Amino acid sequence: MEYDIIGDIHGHLEPLVKLLTDLGYVERNGAFRSPDPNRMVIFLGDIIDRGPDQLGSIDIVRRMMDAGTAHCLMGNHEHAAIGWLLPDPRAPGEFMRIHSEKNYRQHSVFLDQIGSNPAVRAEVLKWMETLPVYLDLPGVRCVHACWQPEIIDELRRLTDGTGLLGGQVQFDSYRSGHATRELIDTTIRGREVDLPPGISFIDSDGVERDKSRVRWWTGETPEKLRDLIVDDIDTDADTDATSIFVNLDDPDPRPVFFGHYWMQGAPRLMTDKAACLDFSVAAGGHLCAYSWRGEDVLDPDNLSWIANRLEVKHGVKFG
Repeated sequence: MEYDIIGDIHGHLEPLVKLLTDLGYVERNGAFRSPDPNRMVIFLGDIIDRGPDQLGSIDIVRRMMDAGTAHCLMGNHEHAAIGWLLPDPRAPGEFMRIHSEKNYRQHSVFLDQIGSNPAVRAEVLKWMETLPVYLDLPGVRCVHACWQPEIIDELRRLTDGTGLLGGQVQFDSYRSGHATRELIDTTIRGREVDLPPGISFIDSDGVERDKSRVRWWTGETPEKLRDLIVDDIDTDADTDATSIFVNLDDPDPRPVFFGHYWMQGAPRLMTDKAACLDFSVAAGGHLCAYSWRGEDVLDPDNLSWIANRLEVKHGVKFG
């Protein structure tokens, strides 16, 4: 099987349709399909929140899943939205994610678009609960934020190899301080390190943070903090990072694909075996895909993307 792997959509239906079309998919019998039956799409999660047509985006992804022409992962935004909608069995009238003002701001566009109809909300919730947190396939590995081998192994054990959150595992994934929550947070939100005292930044949701996400995919131990963290923070470029770096050694030869990190600029590979496909479509960037055709070493010419102005481009070298 060959895969066209697509990064975070965030409700941007028009670029999604244009990208699928550019990749050769056509809408037939109610779903987008490749003329080649050996090709299908993998969506890396974060289908919802932010964008102008989240239900339309869900509809396309869901129809493709039902037709067997796509897989879709759970992103941190799906996980958070499930928690918003999922009643807490330990606290009648409460939900697994606290209905705070901060949390509401993150989901406000999504909640407006799904409306107040209980049947619609239940249907969207049920669909989101079908999304696995990782895909371990012949030739490729896919995750929303971080593939840490020992954590994926533990999630494989907890979910009987399916990657699906259900039953007690699902509820535990929202419990502060629970080991399962830590596993899920790393996998769909990424590893983080503390910033130096007095250093913080405002994230894309307007929340002040004193931690930054880790560039876990480099395969190298950085000496300086600026080489370790993902977020562009005005901090001391000479801050030592060797004492705080978590070595995510990964001997698996298969390439790994992920989203989540709001990369800036023209889409590019992270390394020759790691591809982040989130290039900030929700912030005026690009909706990005990689067309995997069986290679162990990733080829930048296999990247495709659509800018919000619907300009198609291909192929940028990594570096």
